[in-house]
Amino acid sequence: MRDSELPLEGIRVIDFSEFVAAPTVAKLMADWGAEVVKVEKMSGDVWRFYGPSYGMPSQPDENPLFDIEHLNKKFLALDLKTGEGKEIMARLLSKADVFVTNFRMDALARLNLTYEDLSPKYPRLIYAFVQGFGGKGPDAGRPGFDVVAFWARCGAMIDLVPAENSVPINSPFGFGDHITGGILTGGICAALYKREKTGRGDKVYISLLASGIFSAGSMITSAQKAYQCSYPRHRAKPLSATGISYKCQDGEWILLSILDYGRYWPVLCERVLGRPELIKDERFQTKLQAVQNSGELFNILQEIFLTKRSDEWSILLEKADIAFERIQHFSDVTEDRQAWANEYLFEHTFRNGNKAVLPKTPVQFESAQLETPEAGYGTRIGEHTKEILRDLGYQESAIEELARKNIIEWPK
Repeated sequence: MRDSELPLEGIRVIDFSEFVAAPTVAKLMADWGAEVVKVEKMSGDVWRFYGPSYGMPSQPDENPLFDIEHLNKKFLALDLKTGEGKEIMARLLSKADVFVTNFRMDALARLNLTYEDLSPKYPRLIYAFVQGFGGKGPDAGRPGFDVVAFWARCGAMIDLVPAENSVPINSPFGFGDHITGGILTGGICAALYKREKTGRGDKVYISLLASGIFSAGSMITSAQKAYQCSYPRHRAKPLSATGISYKCQDGEWILLSILDYGRYWPVLCERVLGRPELIKDERFQTKLQAVQNSGELFNILQEIFLTKRSDEWSILLEKADIAFERIQHFSDVTEDRQAWANEYLFEHTFRNGNKAVLPKTPVQFESAQLETPEAGYGTRIGEHTKEILRDLGYQESAIEELARKNIIEWPK
């Protein structure tokens, strides 16, 4: 039976970041029970306004793209270039357990918000930092988003494309950001655990480049001179003909994922393909032989898969207990019964009454139910400014004076 306490209840997080990777960290922590305050400049996080690039609205009362990384947070709009703004940030930090940022070092230095600035003042603070290319080396100061530092720099953008296409992937925004944010969140939790034993905070940092290299580790390792695995691969000459996609009679695709070749190759040939003679074909009897003759095996399998529809192959593969998947489009996922059954998606109602299906935080806990944001929950610029300042001890008259001086903002 689940109790009501999420694992990070009582933890306070300051999210001073923009775009996707670092906000993802704070979103995961918010969904796991932490109190997260998103500190934005008066004009708001730039990512608030990217919805139209994906055919979605980016209005104060309906902003699905922004909400993916920001529901369950509180929002404070603040001018940190002023003394009063810096004082508000100092009060926030004095109560915080974690500070998350991805601003470049020169900007943080101007605001006195580097790790070196904050650690002596707040020795229990966990300082979480996301960079594009890392803090050392010739590219340390370069700006970097996931398409630049994750996709392009780690090799995935060009080497995952079939060689005959010779065109880089038009990589999706946020893909590497979410991976990077998830990894860093684990590091923050490790630092919080260490703090329980030592009483000291720490700096926990990651770069999109580091995350990209780690994510593409198998390909990067195999491509070095010692192993000479060549990328990009020609589709008809795969690394493994039993670990690639095949076009079916209906124009859809089936992905095979046979890793235990000795066990499942005979099953595939006899129970799925109806070609038992392939089992004893000397070109494919062992995994090594299949790899050495992958081009020939690919051509044979592709010809066979074109004889049936993808749904017919799915029935046969599932009965044979072989790992596979009918390759879905993004538009299929919001109708995926398996995703709904496991609460990987949820329907969110925006303030204006419109609805959209959004992805849910992927990690779940047996002891506590992750909270789904209420209908109309706000992620507007400065949405919770007054509430946050009251909690910091500011009187109403002081809050009104700060607003008059354009140091804080809230929706009118």
